[in-house]
Amino acid sequence: MFYTNQSKTPPINLKHFRETPSLNLLSSSIQLIDIHLPSSLDLPPRYHTTKNLPSHLLSALITTFDDAKPAFFTILKTLKPNLVIYDFLQPWVPIVAHEENIEAVLFLTCSAASYSVLTHCINDPNKDSPFQELNFSKDQGDKIIWFLDYTSNGVTNKERFLGCIERSSSFVLIRTSNIIEAKYVDHFCGLVGKEIVPVGPLVQNPTRNDDDEVIMEWLDKKEIVRKS
Repeated sequence: MFYTNQSKTPPINLKHFRETPSLNLLSSSIQLIDIHLPSSLDLPPRYHTTKNLPSHLLSALITTFDDAKPAFFTILKTLKPNLVIYDFLQPWVPIVAHEENIEAVLFLTCSAASYSVLTHCINDPNKDSPFQELNFSKDQGDKIIWFLDYTSNGVTNKERFLGCIERSSSFVLIRTSNIIEAKYVDHFCGLVGKEIVPVGPLVQNPTRNDDDEVIMEWLDKKEIVRKS
């Protein structure tokens, strides 16, 4: 979850930001703020993030984030930001923000095609999508339905997703580009009834490792074939 020029997240996430040189360049314009999640025997601090999180602990993580609502509210009242940008797993965030007369906007981190599939399965899972490539087998569809019905702290992912979209102020941000997903962005917009604003892909500066060097050396030895 982000505020205009402040980023609030658990310490385990901020550790990555603070130790990555390319991300440190942003430190002059973004203030990083730790939010300490409630301690739990079921969820050690190293799992206070979805990165490398075992699937069986997802419910515990979401519940822990829900339990951090008072801490979030305190930070919100202290900072008094102009805008809150939030993730789709915390539908209570825009409620708290609006109580303080603060605008809140949802930021979706996957592709427009992915969210189109989720929304389509919520609206009418038995109806085919207008895009053939977005139609899945029954087994795949059942997995999507399972994810949507997955319950944490008494709330399903479907309810969280729809609540976050409904409470987003005016529009929804999404990590994609119209250059590559224009038709899916438009389709998703029609499904949820809100303006979808692509912000482009968030790409880190490329890093090279030993495997990259081996691959590049192998490619350098290959003859370039030009087609007329």
